Amino acid sequence: MPSLLDCLSDCQPKARSDLISFLNITPNELAQEMALLREVGLNIREENEVYQLVPEMPLLNPQTISTALFPYSVHYHQTISSTNEFITNHINQLKKGDLCLAEYQTAGRGRRGRQWLSPFAGQLIFSFYWTIDPKKALDGLSLVIGLAIAEALNAKVKWPNDILLSGRKLGGILVEIINHKNGLLNLVVGIGINVKLPQSTEISQPYAQLTEQDTDIDRETILVKVIQRIYSRLAQFEEKGIDEEFMQQWINHNEFFGDEVDRITEVDILTGEIKDELKHVAIFPASHYVVDKENINRAVKAIEEELEERVKEFKRQDKLLEAQRIAERTNFDIEMMKETGFCSGIENYSRHLAGLAP
Repeated sequence: MPSLLDCLSDCQPKARSDLISFLNITPNELAQEMALLREVGLNIREENEVYQLVPEMPLLNPQTISTALFPYSVHYHQTISSTNEFITNHINQLKKGDLCLAEYQTAGRGRRGRQWLSPFAGQLIFSFYWTIDPKKALDGLSLVIGLAIAEALNAKVKWPNDILLSGRKLGGILVEIINHKNGLLNLVVGIGINVKLPQSTEISQPYAQLTEQDTDIDRETILVKVIQRIYSRLAQFEEKGIDEEFMQQWINHNEFFGDEVDRITEVDILTGEIKDELKHVAIFPASHYVVDKENINRAVKAIEEELEERVKEFKRQDKLLEAQRIAERTNFDIEMMKETGFCSGIENYSRHLAGLAP
């Protein structure tokens, strides 16, 4: 049996008498249900006994989105209980990369079971199905998805699952593992991004919306851009894991990189769920080439001097390609050491880090 919200969700005018007849309810019951929808923040216009749900932004065009995301299947709903729930319940009929998107969900969840509030057609609300070889290491999966969204939206990431704009929450990610016997690790990834929220929105934390960047933003264009970037990053993650390029981009998009640590938590490496808050923790270096900032700066200066000599030597021998390669590689390593205190193959710079003579 359709609900009143289902009847109004196409955002077309509906006569009061037609709604009463179609839903088989009394005028008082209609008034009560209408009041409940308005209480949760839905903007329902009423004029001459005609009702119309007013969306925050134009409704999405599922055909346009399906064409842009082909060959993945797009399941579009104007209203739904939960996009994650839809993927979970239909997993037998879905393939990797298929997704569900909605204008409004009535039972959306964030991390730790928190309710995810959504205005009608004011956000990007979608979930997708993904599979990964169970032999692959999953450390950092939620970070990969978060970074992809931040890259697509020119935003920042708050580890492990939040997307920030100007220091305020723009969106969130929920990763769930689904029991499906196909020999693979089956994931349902749910994402919500604020695009345009009504002024009456009540959220318990500072929030941001994409219309702050562009008042004429197009939800379909942004949705496709975000999904394509996520899928590209996930494919890269499956092939290479967390590599140097990813780490550099993570540093660039990390909202709190360089800030003082004020809390230490134990987090699930896959879903990002906080398992425990710790008072202290012992962190051991991955390499014994660990030095303080002052010595890093001294070593970098020495490395740059040696690099200049090596480049000149290659150029004298007319080995221009070799000169370019060593310059690019060494300069990248220098940047990584400056930013993170480490780089891949840091043992190659052990003499400079230790301050030893040639």
